[in-house]
Amino acid sequence: MAITFKNEIHDIIDRETGELIHTENSKSWTHSIKSDKFYMVFLGYIDHQFNLTSDLARKVLIWMCENAVYNTGSVSLNAEKRRKLCEKLNICNAALSKQLSILKKNNLISGKGGEFMINPQIFWKGEMGKRLELLKDVKLRVTFSLDEDSEEQQNSSSE
Repeated sequence: MAITFKNEIHDIIDRETGELIHTENSKSWTHSIKSDKFYMVFLGYIDHQFNLTSDLARKVLIWMCENAVYNTGSVSLNAEKRRKLCEKLNICNAALSKQLSILKKNNLISGKGGEFMINPQIFWKGEMGKRLELLKDVKLRVTFSLDEDSEEQQNSSSE
């Protein structure tokens, strides 16, 4: 990961008098990350696997992914952030709590008391090495399996 720092200074000058009115100073940092280290997640295709039957649960999950701390997956949802999220989604606090429960029940997030963690097996924002370290320590796991036997049984019973 490469980090680039840029410092720009702009003088604002009065065109008639040539007098310096003020100076603007802007600083920016750019993180360059290899795109092959990241995956896009198309939530519409995994809704059925995680029982996300409402758009609201998906919207809460997307907000949490966007606001997750880089390299940790942690999301702090204090009272002020809850209020703003409820306002943004046009829901009450109880509805938000229900959506968080749905996400927790489906092992997409874990946590309580306003401190949450997004399941790093499914969603990640950060370096792969940090994700692997975290997966060794975290007790949050989701597994997938193809039930090929039942599919073969269905095919043979329909013949």
